[in-house]
Amino acid sequence: MAIINKLSIHQFRNLTAQYITPCENINLFIGGNAQGKTNLIEAIYYLGHNRSFKTKTIKEVINFDTDKFQLDAEIDDNRIKLEKSKIKNTISINQQRITNTSQLSQILPIQIITPDKGFIVNGTPKNKRSYLDWGVFHVKPEISKVFKNYRKY
Repeated sequence: MAIINKLSIHQFRNLTAQYITPCENINLFIGGNAQGKTNLIEAIYYLGHNRSFKTKTIKEVINFDTDKFQLDAEIDDNRIKLEKSKIKNTISINQQRITNTSQLSQILPIQIITPDKGFIVNGTPKNKRSYLDWGVFHVKPEISKVFKNYRKY
């Protein structure tokens, strides 16, 4: 299980400068509407997937007062830094730039269930399998090679 020890969020949607040191067990984020609770979850998801679960457009996640956002996290013994603008993206793990974003999901395996994920219950068998395959990959990372070979056929 991945443990987020520290999280820093800059210019991500309405979160201009947030520094979070979660406790070891359960963390609750409570607030009114439009205060940033979902944006916090989206930022954490972004760290594990290099994409949003809400939009495909980068400009929607960058705070309107600036031209880039930055996410930093200390996860177990790893440090992830993600900086994105409309023209340049930089992702590093332990100060080493990476190009294969699947490395992010190995450090921070995260799945999200939102109302638009109704396909998990009512969707096609293919969509259900895809979602379950993603979960298996995180529980048994060594399955990744077998899964890649299987998908070729």
